[in-house]
Amino acid sequence: MNKVLHVTECLNTGVYLAIKGSIISSPDFEHHLLYEIRKDSPSPDLLALHHLGVITYRWEGGLVKKRIQLNIIQKKINPNITHLHSSWAGFIGRLIPMNSRLVYSSHGFGFQRKDCNAIFRFAFYLIEIILQMNTSANIAYMPYEYALLRNILKSKKIYFANMDFWNFSFAGINNKRKLSSSSKNKQIVSIGRITRAKDPYFFLKVVIEIRKLGYVDDILWIGDGAIEYRELFRKNKIKVTGWLDDEELHQILSVTDAALLTSAWDSGPATLFQLINYGIPVILRDFPAAKYLPLESFSSPVELATNILKVFVAPEEYAENQVLRLNNFFQSIHMTPISEIYMEILR
Repeated sequence: MNKVLHVTECLNTGVYLAIKGSIISSPDFEHHLLYEIRKDSPSPDLLALHHLGVITYRWEGGLVKKRIQLNIIQKKINPNITHLHSSWAGFIGRLIPMNSRLVYSSHGFGFQRKDCNAIFRFAFYLIEIILQMNTSANIAYMPYEYALLRNILKSKKIYFANMDFWNFSFAGINNKRKLSSSSKNKQIVSIGRITRAKDPYFFLKVVIEIRKLGYVDDILWIGDGAIEYRELFRKNKIKVTGWLDDEELHQILSVTDAALLTSAWDSGPATLFQLINYGIPVILRDFPAAKYLPLESFSSPVELATNILKVFVAPEEYAENQVLRLNNFFQSIHMTPISEIYMEILR
């Protein structure tokens, strides 16, 4: 049986979903996972991966120690494909060629960042271009990521993975309750790891505008992050829940009226698709990845706040329209099942 070694230094929600989806979609391969978890990220459901037959190894230390450990695991299991997930894993794994096909999924490139100057972004870009010399193929999981790869890598193999992300059914929460346009006590959530990429200061500006308009009692951030951001939210009466298990998450989302996503840069985000699959209307900031999705997005805090109120007028209609748009969009573009991608890479 052919073997795949998945490698990541950031097994957060989006990367976890991509890896788990890849494993489920390629049952004819034996899967291994070398991983690290960041301190401010949720604990991944490793038990679910073990039930799928995945053999896991904890990745530890700095750059040199990680590269040595990767070499040891490589020699131990002798994978046919080493699938590097995230930029740092892609950097460590592609510094020196290995005796397997090196496949890369960035889940967000360093040169997308808005919190560093043009020189650093150009350096990130050059590093990505140079490391492509040791890359057999690139696999994208998000439309924006795929578009970026197509623009910067004209001659490389680039695939867009067909994943369970894209099966939107308006199921989830709305089978349990109906979204209400009548109640004036509304709850809004955002979700994810609170980082500069999520732009918590912009999120706060939107919250201030929402509160000016009334109607909203509770604003929650589901997740966690640096103490700087937690304290910022606490001072402004935005509750940070910390990381939740599935039951706790369901309890909150079952009484949520709308979600607000205000990323400054992101390749997805995967949380957008999770929320929409729950049947929750999502108000989306107009950031680069949003331009590659068939959903409305808005630039200013005032626009985002105003459209939150529009959602409250007809929430089910808004949520159903988002599901319909996404289904039509993903049915119209070419995506390849991950098992077919792996087999083609090995030919």
